[in-house]
Amino acid sequence: MMRIIINADDFGYSETVNLAILKLFETGFLKSTTIMANMNSFNHAVMVAKDNDLLKNNIGLHLNITEGKPLTSNILKHEVFCNINGELTYRRKSKLVFTKEEKITSTGPLSHLRLKKQ
Repeated sequence: MMRIIINADDFGYSETVNLAILKLFETGFLKSTTIMANMNSFNHAVMVAKDNDLLKNNIGLHLNITEGKPLTSNILKHEVFCNINGELTYRRKSKLVFTKEEKITSTGPLSHLRLKKQ
């Protein structure tokens, strides 16, 4: 028997997205999500995850190199990734850019990893 896992991307993108993902977990439509550690509502996503056991061990990492602010300063030096405002704008194939471990794993252990392809 094949097992299908429905995953929601962009946990941490906005409070609206975070709450919609939580609602889908509560209704049983979702079993997995991936968190974006560099987006504005990351801290809200962490709070939602810690307050809801449904998300426990069901959060993976959404590596994001196309929007938001980078979590490390080294990437700011590379114009191919960031604009003059220090925002990620990369739209071509690239090497993976990993973020600080303590920020990524603040929800607890990650269950999976997703890389968005452009």
